[in-house]
Amino acid sequence: MRTIGPGAAMVSRAGPAWARVALRAGLVASRVSRRLGVGAGSIIGGRVTLLLDPGALSGLAAGRRVVLVSGTNGKTTTSHLLAAALRTAGPVAHNATGSNMADGAVAALAAARDAEYAVLEVDEWHLTAVARAVQPAVVVLLNLTRDQLDRGTEVRAVAAAVAAALTRLPRTLVVANADDPMVVWAASRAPRVCWVAAGAGWLGDTATCPRCGSMMHTDGPAWHCGCGLARPEADWWLDGDLLYTRQQVTRLALRLPGRCNIGNAAQAVAAAAALGVQPAQGVPTEIVTITADSTPPAGCDVYLLGGGEDIAQLFAADWLRRHRDLHHALDSSARVLAVCAGLQVLGHTMRDRAGQDHPGLGVLDVTTTPGRRRAVGEITTTCAIPGVGQLTGFETTTASPPSAPAPPRWAP
Repeated sequence: MRTIGPGAAMVSRAGPAWARVALRAGLVASRVSRRLGVGAGSIIGGRVTLLLDPGALSGLAAGRRVVLVSGTNGKTTTSHLLAAALRTAGPVAHNATGSNMADGAVAALAAARDAEYAVLEVDEWHLTAVARAVQPAVVVLLNLTRDQLDRGTEVRAVAAAVAAALTRLPRTLVVANADDPMVVWAASRAPRVCWVAAGAGWLGDTATCPRCGSMMHTDGPAWHCGCGLARPEADWWLDGDLLYTRQQVTRLALRLPGRCNIGNAAQAVAAAAALGVQPAQGVPTEIVTITADSTPPAGCDVYLLGGGEDIAQLFAADWLRRHRDLHHALDSSARVLAVCAGLQVLGHTMRDRAGQDHPGLGVLDVTTTPGRRRAVGEITTTCAIPGVGQLTGFETTTASPPSAPAPPRWAP
């Protein structure tokens, strides 16, 4: 497949000096929002920048390889899968928190100024304006259905608006779901389309043809109308968890449940391939689930230690101590993602609520003690790995921070 280069370069309508002022003001607004605990800053920063420089989105997108992910359902999952794939090739700007309008796109691009790639989740109604500003290399169109029962005619209006936007993007490749009649109607007017048979779980909005209004005829996954609108021949298609093209087969080994997520992954893979990141470029991996009654493998590259309550935490520490080979792997060559209590297990000691100290593995030079009250709420931080940017999450814990910093190779 021929790969797609960056979108057409567009610059901010403001002068360079004023554009920098607007950008800095937005970044300051984001930081203030996070420090005050009123939000992650993924909207307010972009809103301030756009208020001062309405052309900021064009300027921030210039020279990047931008992918827009849109549709009624699955935008966040698909954009995360696609961003993860593209990170194997370089840093990626990504509105990971789901702020999917122009202000969220501006904030994401501003937070990763040096990223060659950008994956932007975009609300269907805002696709026209965002696409016009960023001139994307790829648009991923997942599905178009009602997201509320009282929106009977809105889907066709959305599809018509999407179709009009795509016709004005002659350099853009549209990765579209061949199984969704509304998507096919919208995307078939685009100059360049890659069809993915990703499945369609709901066809209630296309009992009649979106083009002419006549009844649709269906035969298994195939569908057609007398006016000529029909399911196109797919460039990528699924058989279970196998994703096919005419040249290759890729197994989609997801830890996410549901047939719909296999379809989301298929379109993410197709979009990544269009940008030159082929499935074969990934690192072959095997996920091994370790249970308490099994012998843990000591040769894994990455280990995940999850959180748990006090009893489970003490049991895990004792169990790990009894498996010396695994203990040695954790203390030497392996990488560990330690979540919450998992980090405490790796330290020297853990103090329970009664004040008693229990031994950890001693892999990290840290000790943990319970805090006076439980900390509950959203947290934000900036990842030290280049290109990842801001991370957000939810915390509920009574443990105080470790008494000594963890070495850089650990990810608590």
